[in-house]
Amino acid sequence: MTGKLWLMLLLGAAPIGVRPSVGAADEGPSPADSAAMRAAVLADWDLQEKRLGRSPHSPEAIQAAAKRGALLLGTVPVEADGSAYFQAPARKPLYFQAVDEAGRAVQGMRSVVYLQPGERRGCVGCHEPVGASPAARPCLAALRSPSTLEPGPDGTRPFGFVRLIQPILDRRCVRCHDGSTGPDKARPDLRDGPAVPFSKSYDGLKPYLRWPSYDGPTRPGELGADASPLAAILVGPNHGKHVELPDHELRTIYLWLDAQVPFFGTYEDDALDAQRRGHAISPPSLQ
Repeated sequence: MTGKLWLMLLLGAAPIGVRPSVGAADEGPSPADSAAMRAAVLADWDLQEKRLGRSPHSPEAIQAAAKRGALLLGTVPVEADGSAYFQAPARKPLYFQAVDEAGRAVQGMRSVVYLQPGERRGCVGCHEPVGASPAARPCLAALRSPSTLEPGPDGTRPFGFVRLIQPILDRRCVRCHDGSTGPDKARPDLRDGPAVPFSKSYDGLKPYLRWPSYDGPTRPGELGADASPLAAILVGPNHGKHVELPDHELRTIYLWLDAQVPFFGTYEDDALDAQRRGHAISPPSLQ
């Protein structure tokens, strides 16, 4: 079964070969163990994409604490054997996520990867059973040319809540969540509006989000969209009676949740003000 990988990246050029293992990575509940178990549940590595990202430092990018901003570089396909082959930018902190058929992250790396110009790097060897050698067979992805990154939606280079998420709230949610009372009204208030340092709608969503934490290894079903109450509400039967999100908008929300619900994607004052107003900005100069 073919699929894709979700990657957060930027510029540069350095081919990488990635072949996830379908076995347990080592003893104990490691992140690689969990990815393998999730893949088994989805049958034959039913990962739909791999995400690649890069993240310059950013103050107050999210509500929980001062975290790094993030920039989605795009997605690349995953072959039936779990392999991927693509070009990634050099001298940038890169972050990877594997994504399922619904557009939710199955697993994400707990560290970043750096490459030098012209460097080739693969993931075979670290994500294998401790007592086993990699299989003596070529990865399917290595038999073709490197994949080209498929860019994400507007508002992900870098991430910006007002440009990425607020338009969806305006189209689908505000008619019921407009801050008023009545039989067809509900909390929270999801209208756009100032609320230092973020926005009224972002603050209203806080109780329905999963915030980043360092509570041990990540396991399938415990990352981003899978663990956020908001995702369950949007696809649940009760909420579905009132609004049905198009697939591309639901995937955009999943993407934002998997990126750890960023509001800003920069740390520069002028760019912060522009993002608050919903304007498109260039990536931060310091990366």
